[in-house]
Amino acid sequence: MILAQDGYGPATKIVDGLDAGYLDGAVISIKYRKPENIQRDISSFMAAYPDKEFFLDQHFYAAQMSMTKSGNIDDHRLFKYGLARKDFTVRNISNISRKLIDHQLELGLSNIIAPSLIISNFNDYTSQASIQLLEESINYLKETQKMSDIKIYLTLAFHEGALLDNENFSQYLDDITLFNEVEGFYLVVERSSPSAPMWEDSRTLSKLMYTVKVLSNNYKVICGFTDFPGLLLLSVGANHVASGWAQSLRNYHSNYFLTQGGGLPRDWFTSSKLLSHILLTPDLKNIIDSGDDNEIIDPTYAQGRLDDPNSLVWPKPIACLQQWKVFREVGIILLDSSNKTQKMKDLISSSQSIRTSLLKKGVVLDRNLGSHYNIWTEAIDKYEGGVL
Repeated sequence: MILAQDGYGPATKIVDGLDAGYLDGAVISIKYRKPENIQRDISSFMAAYPDKEFFLDQHFYAAQMSMTKSGNIDDHRLFKYGLARKDFTVRNISNISRKLIDHQLELGLSNIIAPSLIISNFNDYTSQASIQLLEESINYLKETQKMSDIKIYLTLAFHEGALLDNENFSQYLDDITLFNEVEGFYLVVERSSPSAPMWEDSRTLSKLMYTVKVLSNNYKVICGFTDFPGLLLLSVGANHVASGWAQSLRNYHSNYFLTQGGGLPRDWFTSSKLLSHILLTPDLKNIIDSGDDNEIIDPTYAQGRLDDPNSLVWPKPIACLQQWKVFREVGIILLDSSNKTQKMKDLISSSQSIRTSLLKKGVVLDRNLGSHYNIWTEAIDKYEGGVL
């Protein structure tokens, strides 16, 4: 259900999340793992957690970019970036696919992600090139007779705005769902904004929900780089949603390869009651000062850290664990429900009520806290009503 999206400065975060039972695996990144360490890291994860699922994100979907912050990608020497249309010849596509597949096989992974491109428009060359990359990956695995030993997931990566091209996107979905030899899909949405992990457009969110639903009818679906909206995707059939400790790991944007860092500028607390990340100061302090009648503070990690509202101590590794804990707990509530999207709407409504009660008590909150509630509800309504 919940996977770690690997990022800068992992330390023991992923291990801690696995040991705590909050994570079902991880999507490891070549950007943040050195070539000399990645074999050891993946082998250690797979040996220590044989019942969990591990994947490798090689980030080829961003190969058209001129990356200025590529991390360890250059050192892996798997592909060149800054590619243009002329670079996607039949021969190059074959070489690229085989090299990226071989790399994953050599690392001993049983879950293999086939490479693709971020599709900016479902009516341009990126759409056709992506299909060719996926086909070549499948054909190569057939040639090497590896299909029976591994599970192959196809990358489906596209810009958020491309979701609004109903006709061409529907045709693309029809094309990729003709592959019957694959286990599932790894979805990456390049967001329009680098700072909107909770989502800003109900139209694209509802279309993403529809996409997940269509794919989940016959395949497993892994949604990369998600935040709370990943819960909406779980409600319509996603098997796993991947999330990390920095905002750039919960909201994929081209800045991921253009700027350093990507963490939240201030410390935050993840709340299941408010379905939000709450700033420690002043928001969480104000909630604690008010008496926290709604039990927003989860006591699991709070004792000794959030006792004194004037001296809140919330280390980032703990904040990350709390976030994964919340995602998992809410995910379980959804999966246990007979009507998952209605349950999600009920949870949103409850969060709205709690926020309103806090404001009525005079608790001062950040004006953006809860701004996503209506967008999520509209997205679910559009999805349920078939307004795509």
